[in-house]
Amino acid sequence: MSHEDSDKEESGSLKELFKNHWKTFLLVVGYTSAGSLSFYAITVYSKTYLTNIGIDSQTVGLIMTGWYFYSDGGAAILRDFIRQDWLKNRCCCLVV
Repeated sequence: MSHEDSDKEESGSLKELFKNHWKTFLLVVGYTSAGSLSFYAITVYSKTYLTNIGIDSQTVGLIMTGWYFYSDGGAAILRDFIRQDWLKNRCCCLVV
């Protein structure tokens, strides 16, 4: 949006949003809905499903903790730590 557009009376109104940007609005609503559904399915329903198929609740807790660690960037941290340790060991072997 340019500076000239912000001087219009309709700028920033719901009327302007639904009149000229309704496709973008629906796209944002769709992405938000899909993201919310995915979050629910992974964090809430998967735990319920695993418990209902007969897996012990302690095991389900470990599975979900592992998943949260992995999805929250823990995998990247672990990967970088392993690479750094592996690289350090390889460099020492090459120097000696």
